[in-house]
Formats: sequence, C-alpha cells, structure tokens
Amino acid sequence: MDFTEYKNGYYTRWQKKLLPACWAFFVTAVIMNICISNYFFTSGEIPHSRFNFYIIFESIIPLSIHFISLVVATIFTKRSSMSPEAKIKLLVWLYFFQTIVIALFYCRFLPALCFPCTSLILSALLFDKKLLKIYFTFSLFTITVSSVVWFMNFSQYTLVFSLVIITMIFFLDVIVFILSYNLCKLQRELVFTIFKSYVKHKKLNKELRLEPLTRLYNRTAYANAIERLIHGSRKSEFPLVQVLLDLDNFKEINDTYGHSGGDAVLITLGEMISSSLGKAKLGFRYGGDEFVMIFNDRPFDEAVAAVEKLRNDFSNFQFDFMKTGKFCTMSLGIAVYQPGWNSKQWFQAADAAAYIAKTKGKNRVEIAK
Repeated sequence: MDFTEYKNGYYTRWQKKLLPACWAFFVTAVIMNICISNYFFTSGEIPHSRFNFYIIFESIIPLSIHFISLVVATIFTKRSSMSPEAKIKLLVWLYFFQTIVIALFYCRFLPALCFPCTSLILSALLFDKKLLKIYFTFSLFTITVSSVVWFMNFSQYTLVFSLVIITMIFFLDVIVFILSYNLCKLQRELVFTIFKSYVKHKKLNKELRLEPLTRLYNRTAYANAIERLIHGSRKSEFPLVQVLLDLDNFKEINDTYGHSGGDAVLITLGEMISSSLGKAKLGFRYGGDEFVMIFNDRPFDEAVAAVEKLRNDFSNFQFDFMKTGKFCTMSLGIAVYQPGWNSKQWFQAADAAAYIAKTKGKNRVEIAK
C-alpha cells in the first residue's frame, strides 16, 4: 500500500462520519427553526404582519437550500467514480456552505455569525493549506456581509458596542484560522507518521511470516492462510488446490555438495514456486525439504498444468555445482479441498498423494482420489 492508498482510506473513514454529521446538522436546524418559530408566533416578538416574511426568508429558504445541497452531495458521494479525496472535499465544502447559509440567513441571532469559523477547523482534515486560506477568505466575506445585515436590521446596541462585538467576531475568525493552519500542519505530519509506522509494522509482520532462505512463507503463515482459505471456501470462484512438494534424495545432495549446495537448491526451488503461483503468492516452506503451494485463482486443469511445468523445469535445471547430467527432482501430491475437511485432513490428502508419487518412482505428480 502506497501513501495515496493510505490517504484514500483516511478520507473514506472521515467521509463516513462527515456525511451523517451534515444530515444531523440539518435535522438540528429544522428542530431549532420549529421551536424558534413557535416562540416568535406565541410571544408576539415578531408582529404577525411580518411573521410570514420571517417564515419564508429566515426558515423555509435556508432549510430548502440546506436540504437540496445535502441531497446533491449525498448522490455524488455515493458515486464510485469519484475518488475518496474528491468526496471528502465535497463534504467539507458542503459543511462550509451550510455555515455560510446560517451566517447569512440567521444573522438575527448573533452567534450565527461565528459558524463559518467552525469550518476552518474541519478543513484541517484535508491538511490542505491553500484550501484553508480559501475558506478563511470566504468566512471573512460572509462575516462582513452578515454583520452589516445584523447591524442594519437587528442590532439593539449602540454603534460603538455593535462595532466592538463585530470586531470580536472577526478576531475570533482570525484566531481560529491560525489554530486551524497549525492544526493542518500537525495533521499532515501525524498522517505521515502513522503511515510510516504502518509501513514499518507491515514490513516487520511480513518478515516474521517469511522463511529467511527461500523467502516463501513459513509454517506459521501456512497455518493462518489455510484456515482463512477454508473459512472462505464457499465464496471462492475457483477450487482450492493444495500441492505438497517433497524433494527427492535431498539428504544425498547435502551429503555430496554440502549445505551450501542444498541451500542453493532450496533457493532456486523457492524462486520457481513463486513464479508458478503468479499473483496469489501462496507458497510455503513447510519444513526441511517439503514445500506447499496453494492455488485459488484458476481452474483445476490450469493448476495441474502449472504444477507439471514446475516439476519439469526443476528436474531439468542444471545447477553449477553439480556434474553435467546430474539433476534434482521432486515428487508432488495434489489435493482439491472437499467441503467439510479441516486443515489436517486437507494436508494429509496432499501428503498421501505425494507419498504415492515417491513409491511410483519419484519425479512425478499424483492427484489425491
């Protein structure tokens, strides 16, 4: 996994949280509008002659804008063609748009002027400083317009006191921008740090599952993989084919050419196994001169053909340290997983087939019946 994939996963996780949060924000706005409208209607704070104007311009219109923007954003974020980064940016813009609508249409209530500030903190999720500066510019413009509307229509204070309040709101926006800017930087560093830690952990975990000499997976990894494959066997498109490879006369090779010669044979076989498996890479050194291959990505006939090719290529491979005409061979047993088998039964079937291959003269492939 590269950093782009990791970042997309990070954006996807936040997207799943942010979209419901935007809908919850809308539902809260609806409830608040109903409660405030009921209060204004019963208290008479807004004359009945102007109440309809209030309902249309300070309730229905902003809520309609909220709802339409939410529906559009929801539809677009459900499209698989959009990248996770594009989706999260759309949702952050949606939230920012909602705060602008609140500041403009609900400026009767002075705290509404501060709402655009909250989107600056949210934008730090994207760790994009340029976008943060754009949000800050828009928030200043929105606060300016909303402040003028509030001062002209709803302010009950003196000019000086009103200017002090507005100045404090602008000052708050600047403070939040500075905090968000630094948070953006910290968030980026945090994501990079977590990613580096993830890569390091993944590499270490892989090393623990690899056999040092052949670079195939070890027996512990085999046990985990086999259980996982059996658990998901019903969903598998192709049959699960296990192949047990047993080198013929490997002790003789070690005795004749030393352990360095034996290691060279094992390394070469490991490379051939990896090449035969393709993308699946389900190759294991089971122990000593025994290896296991598992095919789960091709029809049975193709798996058998790949095994036969591997046996033929290995039996014709000329090692530099051996005399000309001297070759290494192996016997192989193939077992297709049968429903209801456990890991031990499946391995025993492949092992029994490999034993038959040895008793029939070695350097051959046998299929479990």
